[in-house]
Amino acid sequence: MKLNKLFLIAGMALMSLSFASCSDDDDYTPGKEPGQHAVGFLNEGSQKTLPIDATSFTFTLVRESGEGALTVPLTYVSIPEEFSAPESVTFADGETEATVTVDIVGDMPAFEDFWFEVKIPEEFTNQYKETKNFPSMSFNIAKEDYVPRFSAVYGSIFIYAVTGDASQAYIDGLTVEYSEFLKLYRIKSVNGTPTLYFKWTGVFNGEKKNIPTFTNASGKPVGGYATGWTYSSYGTVYFFFGADENGQLIAPEFVEEAGYDPYWKLSGECDVIRDGEYTTLLSVDDELYIYPLDGE
Repeated sequence: MKLNKLFLIAGMALMSLSFASCSDDDDYTPGKEPGQHAVGFLNEGSQKTLPIDATSFTFTLVRESGEGALTVPLTYVSIPEEFSAPESVTFADGETEATVTVDIVGDMPAFEDFWFEVKIPEEFTNQYKETKNFPSMSFNIAKEDYVPRFSAVYGSIFIYAVTGDASQAYIDGLTVEYSEFLKLYRIKSVNGTPTLYFKWTGVFNGEKKNIPTFTNASGKPVGGYATGWTYSSYGTVYFFFGADENGQLIAPEFVEEAGYDPYWKLSGECDVIRDGEYTTLLSVDDELYIYPLDGE
């Protein structure tokens, strides 16, 4: 008898929960209806690099159906004062792509990053449908004139000595770019590390014109290159161009070997800064091999 009463009480409790869930007093809010046009941004990457003299840049919207003309408002989450952008874009009848032009109206310094973010109202997108196009897009905009000049291999004897992994010792497939405006070379992200910048007037004729100098992105000398690697409790590892027994920096070595393309060999050492002093790690060298591209 007691068992039957227990089941009766439990059943009444479940019924009360059921009725409560159907109450008009709950806070349920239905999601927005999916947009009927499935408009999105074409994936053009997050980095837009412009020429030094650029006066505008573009991005592209797409839609699934080209039926009828369609005007889509644009919402700018972040737009620098140097840019002027339209409030909407129109798809012509029959078109599934529409290009938006953003004008550069202010003084946009070269070699500086500008963040730009724009989105489409939900009623024009289809937020419940999987698509390769995006309802919002962010761009990092910069003016620069870097062009590929050499290929390179970074040989890190230090990394091999620390990890014991020979596959990490040499990083190939790197591109050395040159900016005529800054008179500066760079190698983007060596194995995930910060971009390497350096000045150098060496040419591929066997002459040693001068010693390379590490710099920051603006061309100001910085002494050593912070590799992004850390060593034990010592801290950040820096790469310095090597010096001889007299403390004089070693000029790049121009190497010509039978059966191999000629190259410049830039040798250096890995140090850390500890208590204001430079400490050489493991007494090993890193090397940067720079090769001319086809046609150089």
